[in-house]
Amino acid sequence: MAPTLNADQTDLLAQLQSITNSSNIDADVQILQATDWDLQRAVQMIYDDGGAGPHLHASSSRTPAGTSPSARIEQMEVDDSAVGAFGQPARYRPVSTAYPNTWTVGLNLVNIFTLPITMSLGLLSSLLQFILRLLGIPVPRFLRTSSASYTSLRGPPPVDDPMVAADRLVRQLEEETGAVCVSRVGLSLQDGETASTASTTDATEKRKVLPDFWIGSYKTALDTAKKDIRILCVILMSEEHQDMPEFRRNVLTDPDLVRVLTDNAILMWAGDIRDREAYEVAQSLQATTYPFVAFIALQARGHRTPGASSSSSAATRLAVLSRHEGPPSSATSAPTLQAYITSTLIPRITPLLTRLRNEQRARQAERLLREEQDRAFREAEKRDRDRIEKRRAEERARVQAEEEKRRQEEKEALHAARRDQWRRWARKALVPPETRDGVRIAIHLCRRSVSGGWPGQRP
Repeated sequence: MAPTLNADQTDLLAQLQSITNSSNIDADVQILQATDWDLQRAVQMIYDDGGAGPHLHASSSRTPAGTSPSARIEQMEVDDSAVGAFGQPARYRPVSTAYPNTWTVGLNLVNIFTLPITMSLGLLSSLLQFILRLLGIPVPRFLRTSSASYTSLRGPPPVDDPMVAADRLVRQLEEETGAVCVSRVGLSLQDGETASTASTTDATEKRKVLPDFWIGSYKTALDTAKKDIRILCVILMSEEHQDMPEFRRNVLTDPDLVRVLTDNAILMWAGDIRDREAYEVAQSLQATTYPFVAFIALQARGHRTPGASSSSSAATRLAVLSRHEGPPSSATSAPTLQAYITSTLIPRITPLLTRLRNEQRARQAERLLREEQDRAFREAEKRDRDRIEKRRAEERARVQAEEEKRRQEEKEALHAARRDQWRRWARKALVPPETRDGVRIAIHLCRRSVSGGWPGQRP
């Protein structure tokens, strides 16, 4: 039931529905209220395909959503490529202007001349959408975008970047529900396995909260679930189904469900099938009715029992554990999803995941121990090398000193030998021989004596 509106608000609502070709009065009124009844901002909010709101400052990994016991449950082993391999690496949500693109609303001369063509194309596109909906086939985003672009004044073209699409979806959920993701109110997960058990409302503002969503591609969400050994919850939404507003406002913001998802560290990835990647995921998971919820986790190859102890972590693959689709009043309601998670999903998958985590911790501890041992061995080896090198240097210095001393001694001995040799030669060659005739005089001085002879002279 739409709220009571005054004349100006009714006129703005009629203009918005005319521009967007919408028939959902409650949703349009909520959008106008969120933009303070600014028509241009409301149109931009509906058709905005890029950027991230300035209030978005959350981490790239957020938490999950649930499943239902009465829903159709299937066991299905799939490898990573079968589950899906689309998209790009996850990143943090960027900060940019809330509405980076602006355009003029209204008719101009070009629109008047192209009106017959656009009307024909719009009718053809609407007919194709009607046929696809009758057959239960999801309407591709490009078809819906092209149809709306011909029947109304549209904004920018669709964005295929998975990070941008995921960020835009989270921002739209926050704007539509008035809630914020748990990481923004201090309820983010601790180390990927344990979660905060605090209240699901902001202590100061008492605001509703949404689960944390993975901001990135479907493939990176799969890789993270496999690497961190966590349960992955995939939620697919379609604006073609009238149950979507109730699902977003009442199910995704249910405090008990959000608490269960957060406490069990379930990784959530959500997508709108109007986006290319979400449409491919819907085809891969065989989704036909929306909202659609699927749970994916590691399972042993060839074993249907998740807790089978005979399988090793190396023999596991990602598998679709269950699929849940239908209106939020039954199969995908918050109590049903919460009951399924607590009574069926967690008891079934916890033994295997716990064992895999223990094996992962054991491998990590073994690796750290091996690295510590290698580091200690390298340090001991370095100390031994330094000690040996020091000993060798001391030995080289000792040998060099001894060699220098030996050379010096040899040099001094050679010098003494040469001096004695010269003296012997000098006595023979320079001192004349003494004769018997003559006088010999000897003078004794202190510690020294001098003697000599003079030959006699004959008269």
